[in-house]
Amino acid sequence: MNSTGTISIPVDRPYIRLKFALSSYLEPHKNRYAYRLEGIDEDWHYLGAHTELNVSRLPPGKYRLLVKGADFRNNWTVEPLAIDIHARDFFYKQPWFYLLVPACPSWLFT
Repeated sequence: MNSTGTISIPVDRPYIRLKFALSSYLEPHKNRYAYRLEGIDEDWHYLGAHTELNVSRLPPGKYRLLVKGADFRNNWTVEPLAIDIHARDFFYKQPWFYLLVPACPSWLFT
């Protein structure tokens, strides 16, 4: 699998917009694409010739987005492109926060 780095999605902007393309320059308007979000999707979602994907409102967690493409001869990529995504959660929902709160003096909360 071709892998890129990790995309971290902040809590205040829970969306990403990706554009992609194949390196096949013969009849590029006939290229087709598909994606699958591991952890959410069981099956591939086929986008047709659309070269853009918008992902929004991901629940907090870690995911892997897989993107594959086919050229005008219907030759699909052997290995999909893998993009790791980390959708962050609010700080007060993190385990470290609950460990820290009992150690804080009570006057902080009054």
